[in-house]
Amino acid sequence: MNKSIIKAILLSLIILLFENAKAQDVYAEKNTKVEKDISVDFPFESKFINLGTDTVHYVESGEGDPIILMHGLPANSYLWRNIIPNIDDNKKVIALDFLGFGKSSFPKDRNVTVEVQ
Repeated sequence: MNKSIIKAILLSLIILLFENAKAQDVYAEKNTKVEKDISVDFPFESKFINLGTDTVHYVESGEGDPIILMHGLPANSYLWRNIIPNIDDNKKVIALDFLGFGKSSFPKDRNVTVEVQ
């Protein structure tokens, strides 16, 4: 049999298998809707640290040993709004905005690339 025919048959079988395999079936006992607890609210008080002419925005919640949450790109501290309430029971959670992101200032005279920050 021709190699291209075999490849086509195998590809068709793989597509059929994956088309019919759904996470709901594989994890039937865990198929709850995660989205029900996701909120757009940001119920945290904004705070700022002055760094000379620049300011870094952050929020904090809870008490105890600190956990610092740093966002990826492109993002800001808002990313953590649904995570913070799940980990601030016995920890002080601090989520910040890097310079140039979120509510932090954007320095025009400094390099604020990820590597620098």
